[in-house]
Amino acid sequence: MTHPSEERCRHRHGLSARVVTPEFLRRELEALESRFDLKLDVLENRLEARLLEKMNEQTKTLYRTIVISNATLAFAMAGIVFGAARLS
Repeated sequence: MTHPSEERCRHRHGLSARVVTPEFLRRELEALESRFDLKLDVLENRLEARLLEKMNEQTKTLYRTIVISNATLAFAMAGIVFGAARLS
């Protein structure tokens, strides 16, 4: 005779009152592992996409910073050259 809580658990999970065999447990474990692997793959793909998006944003920001700093340097050099030309 089984305990009432065990019966409720079996009923809740759709299990019959039959004896659970090692083969049944192995199949259930394999099914759980495959679902877990699928969820991990989806999560990995999402994270990879987010990482690539962030890297793209950072690369664009870096490129803009380099362009602005080079333009600033060019204007500073032009100012120095113009000032030197005016002094001579």
